[in-house]
Amino acid sequence: MNKETKVKIDKIDSLLTQVDSLNLELKKVKIDSLKLVYSVTKKNIDFFRSTKFDMPEDKSFMKDFGAYGLVDKNLKRLLKNYKKMSEEIKYSQNQLINLRHDIKKELLTNHDTINRYILDEETALNDIRLKLLPKIKLLNRQLTLYNKVHKSVEDFKKSLGN
Repeated sequence: MNKETKVKIDKIDSLLTQVDSLNLELKKVKIDSLKLVYSVTKKNIDFFRSTKFDMPEDKSFMKDFGAYGLVDKNLKRLLKNYKKMSEEIKYSQNQLINLRHDIKKELLTNHDTINRYILDEETALNDIRLKLLPKIKLLNRQLTLYNKVHKSVEDFKKSLGN
């Protein structure tokens, strides 16, 4: 393997390390817990949509109630995006592994083509990182908000006789 090829393989290995890092970030999301919290918020939101009630005039509760709806909406979006992000990371990982294999086996030798593929995957990983990290921060904020307002919403639901 010549020096230029070695540099390209090293770059691919570096990108695969980034893939591992993104996978670790994604695994920090406790997806089962997230699904459970979402199922609770969805059940409660559906209950309130189907039940006639007078909204208490308590501004603090109204704020909690509004926040609860926001948590439900954001968790729904985050669950949908989780699967998509996971698939995008896996796709990039497979592309990089295949590219490294093709270079090592000299199935792909044109350096301009190799550079373009590497740049494409580097760009894709940067895009994934820019989408993923803010979503994880949003998720953490939403779970904190859920923990803050859930009891208030549950207590109100119980006061309605359910």
